[in-house]
Amino acid sequence: MKRFLSIVIFLLSTAIIFAQANVRSGSTTNPEIENLGGFKPDITTFTPDNGNVGGALNNTENTVSEPLQIENNSGDARGNFESGSIELTNLIVNIYPNPASDYILIELDQKCIGNISILNLVGNVIVNMEINSLNIRIDLTGLPEGIYFLDIQTDTDRVVKKIKIQK
Repeated sequence: MKRFLSIVIFLLSTAIIFAQANVRSGSTTNPEIENLGGFKPDITTFTPDNGNVGGALNNTENTVSEPLQIENNSGDARGNFESGSIELTNLIVNIYPNPASDYILIELDQKCIGNISILNLVGNVIVNMEINSLNIRIDLTGLPEGIYFLDIQTDTDRVVKKIKIQK
């Protein structure tokens, strides 16, 4: 009987250990977007006549620039191309409670003119409203449980945050 119990315990513990999946950064197994931080890179195709495009992001004085290095097929550098810069957001946004059930409160650190949208995972706009104060309350009672994105756009900034609705 002891031997039988030992075998059962061994098999269960082995099954539990191997059932856990290790997911590393960069893996595409069950990805989840945790924080977009207001920055969503756009992928643009650029094909020079006889080369490849490589690039890097450099952070200097609250901007992001994307210098592109153009190479020929042998890998030798032929020149650089500066695509411009993108301003990083200065707007600080606090959202609570998250997860939420009936409402969310949004606190902005500065007065601004713009819109707040709640989008579902497909990207459909569920709620859209103008920013009218530093503290905003949004009623969520009509929305089903799930993951949504809160998109705050002003004339100078854009912040995207993930919110979860649990009833």
